[in-house]
Amino acid sequence: MDEQQISKSLRDFIVNVVNTSLKAEVLSFLYYNPFALFSASMLARALGREQQQIEECLQDLVAAGIIEQITPQGAYKTTTSSKKFALIKEFMRLYTKPEGKKIFRKLLEESFYYVIKFRKVSR
Repeated sequence: MDEQQISKSLRDFIVNVVNTSLKAEVLSFLYYNPFALFSASMLARALGREQQQIEECLQDLVAAGIIEQITPQGAYKTTTSSKKFALIKEFMRLYTKPEGKKIFRKLLEESFYYVIKFRKVSR
């Protein structure tokens, strides 16, 4: 899969939801552990990241409907929405290809430069 073969829905998903390498790591965990219940501290240990970073990431993914917080104490699980999980699956097909991470970073860079350019023009 090269950059031209990426669907609009996947491109939007990457730019608007999976817009950091940390979120890509978390999505990888979710993809390979779709029925897991997890907390921010457990995920931080599994990924070797700071818990605060993970908590912020999880809040963003809850807002996007990718994961659900199932207890007030902070237990999470992957969404049961087949449409959202299909996007995760499509993202993982790209991300795990030999050139996938490079394409992912390029899409993020392009969206970042577009936002900067748009802000300058609109002022």
